Amino acid sequence: MKYVASVSGGKCSTAMVLRMLEENMPLDEMVFFDSGWEFPIMKRALKKLKSLTGLKLIVLKPDPSFEDILYKIPVVRKKGPDKGKVYRHGHGWPVHNRRWHDREMVNVINRYCGHSIQYIGYPFERREKAKMKNRDTYPLLEGGFDRKKTFEEVVDLKKKKNTRYPLVEWGMDIDQCLSYCKKHGVDYGDFYKERDRAGMFCCPLQSMKSIRLLRKDFPDLWAYMLEMDKLIEPNFGFNHGRTVNQIEEVLKKEDEKIKRLTSGGLL
Repeated sequence: MKYVASVSGGKCSTAMVLRMLEENMPLDEMVFFDSGWEFPIMKRALKKLKSLTGLKLIVLKPDPSFEDILYKIPVVRKKGPDKGKVYRHGHGWPVHNRRWHDREMVNVINRYCGHSIQYIGYPFERREKAKMKNRDTYPLLEGGFDRKKTFEEVVDLKKKKNTRYPLVEWGMDIDQCLSYCKKHGVDYGDFYKERDRAGMFCCPLQSMKSIRLLRKDFPDLWAYMLEMDKLIEPNFGFNHGRTVNQIEEVLKKEDEKIKRLTSGGLL
C-alpha cells in the first residue's frame, strides 16, 4: 500500500506534510496538480517543502490544458437537430454549477493515486465546533469539522477508506497551519495577511475582495486573465455573470473614485 499526500503549496497541505513526518506517519510521496493557474509563491513553497522533507514530488498536469478547455477545444451538441456538430470552442470560465477546474484536478489526482491511501489538507474550523454539540449520533474524527462542508459530508469523510484528513484529526485550523509552516522554515511573507486561502488565481469562485487583491498584488496575473477573457467566445462571464474585462472596468471606476476623494482631502 502506498501513502500519498496531495499538496498545493499552500499553508494547510504544507503544514499537514511537515507534521505527518514529525509524527512518523507513513508517507511515501507528495502529488501536486499543476493547472498552470497557481500563484508563483505556491510553487516556491513546494520547492522548499521538497527540500525540507526529501520526499518525492509527483507533478501532474491536465490533458488537455486548462487554456485548451477554456477557449480552444471543440464542443459539440449532445442532442437536438444539430447533435454532433461543433457549436463553440472551449467551455469558458468555470462557474458555481460547472466547476470543471475542480473536476479535472480531482480526476487527475485520483487516477494517479488509484488505491493508495491519500492524505488531503482540509483544515479544522474551530468556529464551527458548536454545531457539533447536538450531533451525538455521529462522532467525528477527534471532534474535527470542516467549514466548507455540511455536517453530513464531514461524517462521510470517515467512510472513505482510502482518504484521510490529518488536519481535521489533529484539530489544526488555518492560523495554526500558517504558524506551523513559519516555525519550520516555510514563510509566505504577506501573502496570507488578507487572504484565508489561496487556490487557483483564475478561480471564478473567489470573492470580489480576493479579485481586488489579485489585481493589486499580481498585476501580471491579472493581465493574463484579461487576455484569456478576450479569447472566450461566447463569454458567459467570470464572476456573477461579469467577464474579467467588465470587472476591470468596475475596478477602474473604483480607483478613479478613490483618487478623486484622496486628492480632495476626503480620505
